[in-house]
Amino acid sequence: ISLSLAVNYAVGGYDVAGWHLFNLIVHFLNALLVFGVVRRALGSTPSAKDSPRRTLWVAYAAAVLWMLHPLVTESVTYVFQRTELLMAMFLLLTLYCFQRGIESSEKTIWFGLAIVTSMLGMGAKETMVVAPLLVFTYDYVFVARSLRAVRRERWGLYTGLAASWTILAALVLTTNLRLKFGLDVDPMSPWNYFEMQWTVVVHYLRLAVWPRGLVLDYSDWPRETPLAQALPVAGLLLALFAASALAIRRRAWWGFWGAWFFLLLGPTSSFLPLAPEPATERRMYVPLVAVIVVALEGGDRLCRDLWTRFGWPDRVRLWLQAGVVTALALALGIATIQRNHQYQSAESIWADVVAKRPDSLRGHANLGLALLDDGRAKESIPHFIDALHIDPN
Repeated sequence: ISLSLAVNYAVGGYDVAGWHLFNLIVHFLNALLVFGVVRRALGSTPSAKDSPRRTLWVAYAAAVLWMLHPLVTESVTYVFQRTELLMAMFLLLTLYCFQRGIESSEKTIWFGLAIVTSMLGMGAKETMVVAPLLVFTYDYVFVARSLRAVRRERWGLYTGLAASWTILAALVLTTNLRLKFGLDVDPMSPWNYFEMQWTVVVHYLRLAVWPRGLVLDYSDWPRETPLAQALPVAGLLLALFAASALAIRRRAWWGFWGAWFFLLLGPTSSFLPLAPEPATERRMYVPLVAVIVVALEGGDRLCRDLWTRFGWPDRVRLWLQAGVVTALALALGIATIQRNHQYQSAESIWADVVAKRPDSLRGHANLGLALLDDGRAKESIPHFIDALHIDPN
């Protein structure tokens, strides 16, 4: 990450065009990788053997909708969040190289590349820790005849993937974690943070389905959730988790995508108390792929079953599905353009935070600073006063 920032600075200084161009290029590469990974994953199911075109179409639609979804805006437009972009690139490359290795006679080369990309990803962001587990889950659901066969045939691969954890461990051991995660300023127990994350993860799912109300800062997220609100949320997540686990056990295609979602959110949305940032939309950058794939593939299977049952012309179904996906892509693209307008300046993005979350201490303080930097001291004072009312300390 630091290397990429240094290169941007060496090439163009503080001209933001080059910094944003780098992020956009990585995001586009990630969309291509999503297409490749999804196509091969869906193509591994027995029902896909007779319809490669359908698999190709679903993978293409998934990549396009994911690339245009406004929920990924923060990861792409907020320059320093290229940590998420690069981690995603190396994670997707690790899985893609494994897929190619399974299909290829040159397994050693592809598996070696998977190990290398896993090691590189460990240097991008800590959430890369789940990459070996994700590869293993894919292997179990789509490829392996048994766990014994995995150990016997691919022990070298998993030894190399596990070895990449040592790079992450070395980086973590040389980092002041209390300072990095804000534990020295805002201590919070792991269990309280875990309870908070029930509502946070459901909020992420809502934004994936209906991306309205996107906001940069969630530092004012409620620490305590009323029992009447927490129980239904916890029940929903527990049901999704149990269904995913059962699907993995039965080697159902959607079990892997359930594991994708929960594994990738696990490091930031479970027991590690990241109190200063209880929720951030960039954490959904890669998990969003799973939500989109399950919706598209499940919807496609349901449509085909209904069309077969009622005997309707198949061509009508294809045109209808293409129209729905095109309309969704246009709607998501327009929403992303509108969201990017809010990133035009420090004032505009923090004004958006204050408008949507009026109790945000960080929102008022940073909006006040943005106005002050612009020479508008009188306009900044009310926001500083609001920040002091929210937290007098």
